[in-house]
Amino acid sequence: MRAFIRDGDTFVATFAPAEADAIRQSVQGIAGLVRTHDTDDPVTARLFPDVYNDSSDDAAEFHRLTDAELTGTKLAQVDVLLDTLPAEGGEVSIDAETAEAWLRAITDVRLALGVRLDISESTDLGREIDDEILADPVSPRAAALGLYELLTYVQESLVVAVAGW
Repeated sequence: MRAFIRDGDTFVATFAPAEADAIRQSVQGIAGLVRTHDTDDPVTARLFPDVYNDSSDDAAEFHRLTDAELTGTKLAQVDVLLDTLPAEGGEVSIDAETAEAWLRAITDVRLALGVRLDISESTDLGREIDDEILADPVSPRAAALGLYELLTYVQESLVVAVAGW
């Protein structure tokens, strides 16, 4: 991947076919989770957090009032990313509004992967990936950690480009 850079009012990056495919699949996976909204899934709890921890009734009412709109927003962000990331890879050129949708969609995927992979602030991702690859080079966990690292890089480069740092 060539990182996002600012080009006037747009943000441009280039993705290899495998990177674009992995990102698209992971974003589509999040869309599926958002649509099913399985309240027993810890990922759903992370994507739709309770804001009233001291009252289950208030939390339920909050979800009743906000979840439909939040679901629609999350799915719209997924659609924007999927519409602007070529399935075969290649150059992506997006404006500021589209960049915001990308950042939010990527955040949701990273949150989901973080929950599934038990990643915390103290996780040394490089060490985790190295250890997993040494243990089993074709491990699904190693692939998921690699995807998490790719998404982190994409997100970071887009944040830097948008902020103009």
